[in-house]
Amino acid sequence: MDFRPDPNLAEFRQQVRGFLREQMSADMPRRAHGMRSPRDTLMQWQRVLNAHGWGAPYWAAEHGGTGWTVAQRLAFDEECALAGTPSQDGFAQKLVGPVLNHFGTPRQKEEHIGAILRGERLWCQGFSEPGSVPTSLRCARKPCAMAITT
Repeated sequence: MDFRPDPNLAEFRQQVRGFLREQMSADMPRRAHGMRSPRDTLMQWQRVLNAHGWGAPYWAAEHGGTGWTVAQRLAFDEECALAGTPSQDGFAQKLVGPVLNHFGTPRQKEEHIGAILRGERLWCQGFSEPGSVPTSLRCARKPCAMAITT
């Protein structure tokens, strides 16, 4: 691994800042520090990023991502935080998407990857508390405006 500073990182940051200035419309809600954006805002921002080819900043280019270096991803995250952009779906971007890209069947990739990139499919992760009995949990399927995949 090369730990020398990237001489092009300052230029990359300027590119990101310019993009954010152009794309962050006055009516787009800003993200509260460190908080996940509301669903509709998150989905809208994902579509904006994807239209620019930045829909998956953490993924390799061969999987539809940007193919950015770690330093570029960190710079992108910092600039987005400073600009108050809506969040992306961290579960889809950093957990589910990479797992699907690496281990998913062609059918799973076809069903989910494009939907993640287009902001049409969001993900979550459930946790149980120490001492709780996960088998006592019950789930219910409720209709909503989005499709539910089981």
